[in-house]
Amino acid sequence: MIQRIQTIYLFLAVVVLCLCLTMPVGVFHPEAMGVDATMFNLAIVTTNPSLQVPFLHQSSPLFLVLVLVCIIALAAIFLFKNRKLQAKLCSASIFLCAVWYVLYFVYGYLVGIEGTVFALKPGMGLPFIAVVLLYLARRGVLADERLVRAADRIR
Repeated sequence: MIQRIQTIYLFLAVVVLCLCLTMPVGVFHPEAMGVDATMFNLAIVTTNPSLQVPFLHQSSPLFLVLVLVCIIALAAIFLFKNRKLQAKLCSASIFLCAVWYVLYFVYGYLVGIEGTVFALKPGMGLPFIAVVLLYLARRGVLADERLVRAADRIR
């Protein structure tokens, strides 16, 4: 049902997460002279052929987590008849966004490219906006569930 506000919140969360998939989320600045390496959700991209990014430093788990959150949030939109499951899917999406942030800081600060300094990009804030939207959607789903239970109790 598109007229429910939580459907709009879920749709906006999917749009924000899809934007995050395409935007850079961090950049590695070399401590000495050199070219920056940009971190996307799928990979770390550099234009300097001498700066080799080892396979272990590829950030594809970030991509996989965000794609999974997008799929779950999109599935939650179409499960409007099962409000309990819809609320659980919203909670799972929020948890996976938290996992994304943990992975983000692991890849950015702990595993980063040797001889570089990691800097944040604005794209890293988009999953937080999605968390807020998912929380609002979950709250709306639970409010609908309470309303339906109250209406059933009156009958």
